[in-house]
Amino acid sequence: MPNLFTSKHNLWYHIIISTVNRLPILLPENEKRIIQVVMECFRNQQFRVEAINGVKEHLHLLVQTSANTALADAIENALKESKILINTELFPAQSFDWHEEYAIFSVSQSQAVRVLDYIRQQKQVHVQKSFLKEWKEFLEVHGIQ
Repeated sequence: MPNLFTSKHNLWYHIIISTVNRLPILLPENEKRIIQVVMECFRNQQFRVEAINGVKEHLHLLVQTSANTALADAIENALKESKILINTELFPAQSFDWHEEYAIFSVSQSQAVRVLDYIRQQKQVHVQKSFLKEWKEFLEVHGIQ
């Protein structure tokens, strides 16, 4: 039976990922390549990556995706793929990995620019705030335990 329904959607997500054990692996000499690999892997999972940035042990992404995307599966596939590529290119001893815990926050269209600006300013944010403090604040604001 043909699908009789058509959805109109505009789904934005703010995703925060970190390295295993919060190791400061995103360094000036490899940060650009790691960001490129992560962006490519998210795009391979049908995400439109609007912004990606971070410091030392974590990255923030602002992405759009379709209503048909199984969100957690797509994120986990992107993380697995990026881990393999990053280890192949940058860490031959296979020492790189993402932390198993990550955060996803829905973002309304009216807040997308605000989140985009926040992601772009990650270097400045973390001059005064640790990742752990930022992480806890995000979870608290979004009612996540």
